[in-house]
Amino acid sequence: MPVEDVTDDRTQKAASTNRIEALAQLEDCVRDIQHLPRFGRFHKGLKTKQMQNCATEGSIVVINITNLRSDAIIVTANAFKVLPLPGLGANQAKDWISQDLTTTSKNDSDRKNKAYFQFLSWLWRECVRPVLDKLPFHVQPSADDLPRIWWIGTGLASTFPFHSAGDVSAGLTESLCYRAISSYTPTIKALQYSRERASTTTSALSDRDTWRVVIVTMPETPGANPLPGTRREKTEVIAAMGPSVSIETLEHPDVKNTMAQLQQCNVAHFACHGVSDLLDPSKSGLILQTASTATEESMQDILSVRAVSQTHLSRAEIAYLSACSTAQNQVMKLADEVLHVVSGFQVAGFRHVVGCLWPSDDKVCVEVAKSFYSELGQGRNTALALHKAVVKVRESRDYYKRPLLWAQYVHFGA
Repeated sequence: MPVEDVTDDRTQKAASTNRIEALAQLEDCVRDIQHLPRFGRFHKGLKTKQMQNCATEGSIVVINITNLRSDAIIVTANAFKVLPLPGLGANQAKDWISQDLTTTSKNDSDRKNKAYFQFLSWLWRECVRPVLDKLPFHVQPSADDLPRIWWIGTGLASTFPFHSAGDVSAGLTESLCYRAISSYTPTIKALQYSRERASTTTSALSDRDTWRVVIVTMPETPGANPLPGTRREKTEVIAAMGPSVSIETLEHPDVKNTMAQLQQCNVAHFACHGVSDLLDPSKSGLILQTASTATEESMQDILSVRAVSQTHLSRAEIAYLSACSTAQNQVMKLADEVLHVVSGFQVAGFRHVVGCLWPSDDKVCVEVAKSFYSELGQGRNTALALHKAVVKVRESRDYYKRPLLWAQYVHFGA
């Protein structure tokens, strides 16, 4: 309980004293760690030049929304820029969040898709478009020519889909996806870590014959709706990769066997249910199942954020999490901690992680995954491969009016 919520004076004084002592112990612990070899910069911010070095391959944009003011902090290889965003108010942001537009049913799908287009238009007009004008980024003839942006949303903006912002009523030029390729990173230091891993490990994706891929599918899950499309997704992914790739498939696995396979793979593809814990985001995860016995049926077995983040996967390159809400943290008090399934896989060692900001559609998952691996096989980098796969679905006749089916796909990492 927060100290300010305690009404008894004596208890409040004791709680305040305990907090001060705990902070002192934490500071002592941090100093001890900083004296260890190679840990001198532990818990310290990056220097100016280090942050600018992280922006050599594309701009980094930090979006901050508060009751006092809202700004975009733009980091490029040459400069830092602060762009005031007066129209991106905290009250408006809270209002959009409170509408819970990403949770839909058959009865309100059309209404919420229309409302979500309005949200994406607001986000474009008051945030993304001013950032692009400042950089400046313009429409390019080919997606291969687009510059890159790494987004960092803080506080109220921590789960905003900047990559999907646009005003569809104004034509193609008024959408971010035709001006830049978007990625996300929890912090600039996390992006630096991903870059450093790229320079110290041999890329497993430079030669398709060396790929070691694990595909995990859960067509049926204890206590959850079936996902028949996961079998088709597996088939399409295998076909897109081609016969030269080494692929291990796991259907209805438990956490132990899955973790063992992750230790050996470069690419991990999950097609299953995901869960975002409303109280403790470290318990969010991918839903697998326990091994059945002659006397007991299988139960749900959660591959949690905590379990994944405590592993060290030295060969990890790409994790594709085709599951609901893998990039979502619903605990607002921990919004800035970036605790979700995607970040757990990043901490474990995956340089690139693809996830979803909210529940995804079984059929659309198949289409996006199929296109993603096809683009990857043609030599596209991970962020560009996802960008092209989502734009393809976005422009299709069946889905272009339904942003809640394609706007949630995000790329985290280098």
